[in-house]
Amino acid sequence: TGTTGKITVTTPGGISTASTATYYFPATFSATAPFTPTSGLVGATVTITGTNLLGATAVLFNGTSVVPTVASTGLSLTAKVPTGATSGPITVTTPAGSIVSSSNFTVTQPAPTVTSFTPIFGTPITITGTNLLNASAISFNGTAGAITSVTSATSLTATAPASGTSGKITVTTPGGTSAASTAVYYFPAGAITGPGKALVGATITITGTNLLGATAIKFVGSTTISVAPAAAATLTSVTVKVPVGATSGTITVTTPAGVSPSTALLIAPTITSFTPTSGTRNATTINTVTITGTNLAGATAVSLTGVSGVTIKSNAATSVVVTFVLPLALATSTTAKFTVTTPAGAVTSTGSFTIR
Repeated sequence: TGTTGKITVTTPGGISTASTATYYFPATFSATAPFTPTSGLVGATVTITGTNLLGATAVLFNGTSVVPTVASTGLSLTAKVPTGATSGPITVTTPAGSIVSSSNFTVTQPAPTVTSFTPIFGTPITITGTNLLNASAISFNGTAGAITSVTSATSLTATAPASGTSGKITVTTPGGTSAASTAVYYFPAGAITGPGKALVGATITITGTNLLGATAIKFVGSTTISVAPAAAATLTSVTVKVPVGATSGTITVTTPAGVSPSTALLIAPTITSFTPTSGTRNATTINTVTITGTNLAGATAVSLTGVSGVTIKSNAATSVVVTFVLPLALATSTTAKFTVTTPAGAVTSTGSFTIR
């Protein structure tokens, strides 16, 4: 044993100068701390301590080589974990041979990233990102999916859960869990609930599940009208302005994952006109008036100010035909108004019926 260094020769004439060349003794690792740190990412600097490290030409991390920087004392050297290194023992090569550590250095993996995925709903799904090797878990806004294959450090395929809530995706590897994806993965919307009744022009709120990303609300009645939300939808609600022309029927919400189940919506009635606009008092004459408007179907009652016995003879979505008698005892009036009541509410005419 000895210490790597120069050679001198002693004779009765004195001691020679040190040799130009170096004589190498076998290197050894420190018994207490052969290398620090004991784990790290590719590119991390590792310090190796021991003896006779002078002249080291290579450090191998589980077989992957890198050129070290050796201290002049020969008691330590530094080396950066090379690209492609894997966990395992460290080998140091010097002119006197190679030594292998009894303990392993662990090459850690950087945290993964999720940069994109396709499709944004449905399954299977392909994830693109970085540091995806050895991915062990995938989460769809907190609901676990299943990784089916990891094709490279930048791509994997997975199966989405059968149900969940729309939101961001994360991937877990030995290097940690990724930040949530920028894009949203969409699950189909569940049952929705509306106000039940609404006026044309009113802004209503529809609640449900997985409404995030809603692009349209469809009003289906005697006509079908599709309109955009009044504001960006949340996971559980979306607002919309009831469009002109909407009729009583159902509404649905369209999201990137499809169309929600429907819910009933009754649109409040309107009166646009009536004809004739007047009638004469007579004990026996039956007056017939046609009231026109919208959402008049299912009218349950029609009244005229001061007049009793108004009877519905026929009824459609856009009209109600009523009959009534104007008794002689009834006072004349220029302000009598019709009120039509439907399951969605009541509406009173703006114009007046003249009683002569």
